[in-house]
Amino acid sequence: MDLTDVEQLFTRADGSFAFARWGRGIAPVVFGVEDETLGVIKGAIDAVCRLAGHEMTDGDAELGSNFMWFFFRDWDELLEVPRLCDMVPDLEPLVGRLKEADANQYRAFRFDD
Repeated sequence: MDLTDVEQLFTRADGSFAFARWGRGIAPVVFGVEDETLGVIKGAIDAVCRLAGHEMTDGDAELGSNFMWFFFRDWDELLEVPRLCDMVPDLEPLVGRLKEADANQYRAFRFDD
């Protein structure tokens, strides 16, 4: 694999970049784990940031957090998270589809304009 092969993986047909770049420090927050687990997850995120030459921060001035992880046993638990429906459009039907598909993970992305 050479540079051209790799560039094709990250470039759209029109030549524009296909993925977002973090324009600010990563401010993670984790829900649904024991306190002892938080250090492990934070350490893993910090290690990836260091490898990528990126910054991890305690908070995002605009959003509070810009990297949220949820751990839970049942998709319905997402419906109980206050104001999550403001961040994830059509959350209730989405949860229904995830349950119906017996999904074990879901990722949602939002980008700065």
